Amino acid sequence: MNLKNTFTILCLCIVFSYIALSGHAVADNDSLFKLNTLQGAAIDRKGYQSEEECMANFDKTFLENQSRSSEIYSKLNESFGKIEERKISDYPDYYGGSFTNSDGKLVIYVKGNVEDYKKALIDRAGTDDIIFKPCQFSFSNLTEIMDTINAYKLNHADSPVCANFNSYSILDAKNRIVVDLDQCNDEQIAAFKKQVIDSPAIEFRKATGKIVFL
Repeated sequence: MNLKNTFTILCLCIVFSYIALSGHAVADNDSLFKLNTLQGAAIDRKGYQSEEECMANFDKTFLENQSRSSEIYSKLNESFGKIEERKISDYPDYYGGSFTNSDGKLVIYVKGNVEDYKKALIDRAGTDDIIFKPCQFSFSNLTEIMDTINAYKLNHADSPVCANFNSYSILDAKNRIVVDLDQCNDEQIAAFKKQVIDSPAIEFRKATGKIVFL
């Protein structure tokens, strides 16, 4: 692989890393397909004169899609009511959350039959320029779980279980909650499930380090 190809792949990796950290996590096979394609010996430039031109067009298209997705998401989010006054019950049970995919397009998860609720979500977002996918958990369910974990952190600060986790969040792209444990083993996971909450919506993983507040 020549230096130009290596640089191109590095740039794409940086783009994908940025997407994952931008507030909407990315997790679909499209990104893997693009990366594998660029790593191949022959790159499909679709009529572009160079890899640089191809990448520039990819960046432009992604940014345009992401900007559009941000507008759509803002309108969708507003349909649930004012944030400062919003209650868990304001989220319809069929709404599973949303995220931006590797193309910059907005993906909305739907709990239940997608076709039964697609029109309601299109009306809320004001457009059908959306990708719909089925999911297992509603966003209100995930939010309730987060509230339970938050309450435990506030009310049991001195407990060993509390001290073992300092990072947890809703992972929109996976329709799950991820909890990072400093000691991530069967015993500690069982303790968390017993004392905090036991839910199939939670995934546990090994914490990569302590959180430092600046």
